[in-house]
Amino acid sequence: MTRFFGFKKSGNDPNWLRNCLVQNESSLIRYVNNLTRDMELSKDIVQESFLKLWQEDQEKISGHEVPWLFTTCRNRAYDVLRKKDRKNISADEIELDIPDAALNAEQLMDQHDEESTLKQLINNLSPQQREIIHMKFEQDLSYQQISDITGLSKSHVGVLIHNVVSKLKSAARAKKEAL
Repeated sequence: MTRFFGFKKSGNDPNWLRNCLVQNESSLIRYVNNLTRDMELSKDIVQESFLKLWQEDQEKISGHEVPWLFTTCRNRAYDVLRKKDRKNISADEIELDIPDAALNAEQLMDQHDEESTLKQLINNLSPQQREIIHMKFEQDLSYQQISDITGLSKSHVGVLIHNVVSKLKSAARAKKEAL
């Protein structure tokens, strides 16, 4: 590979990169923004990750693009956060997509209470648990993809998700019964 404006000139298929970009860019930006809480920084990190992808050997990464991109973005985001001395991500920073239907005032209050309860419960999770829950339920990644991104075994990811969901269900049930 030769150098082109400081970057290695890639022999990869431009359509491959374009397809990866179209299929993954928005979910990567949301994921990184969830970690950094800075949209412009998130876009920069994702752009850097696609530049790195372009410089990698397409044959080596082909078929594993999604975990590779998420891992690269995650590592870069954590590098940036470490430099900013930011260590925790609060549950208030996790955006929840709740369907918006025509609800009456009582239903809206119930929905708001449930959302507040869920945010409080998520806030009590460890940063690792919050991140894994976000990857599974917000990004819809498979256990294997989460495993590839975090370096945890696939079975460990499954156990963590099961334990967190069980913990959230029982805590929500207990809080509801207390009301």
